[in-house]
Amino acid sequence: MGKDHPTVLIAAAQGGDQQAKDQLVSAYLPLLYNVVGRALDGHADVDDVVQETVLRMLRGLPELRDPERFRSWLVAIAMY
Repeated sequence: MGKDHPTVLIAAAQGGDQQAKDQLVSAYLPLLYNVVGRALDGHADVDDVVQETVLRMLRGLPELRDPERFRSWLVAIAMY
């Protein structure tokens, strides 16, 4: 598994690496905007919901047991 593999980035972010956290957020923002935008059907609150989802993801990251499930975990947070 190379250093560019998402689970390596997730593990680094879980360990407190701020650069890894920033890269993780950047990498998954398009997914979040897509999921939230579709769920809210273009409602004006999309930015707020995405921002709250990112904050919840960063707070919950240390408890994520399986980095392979990050994407589905993140989508679940966005949809909650």
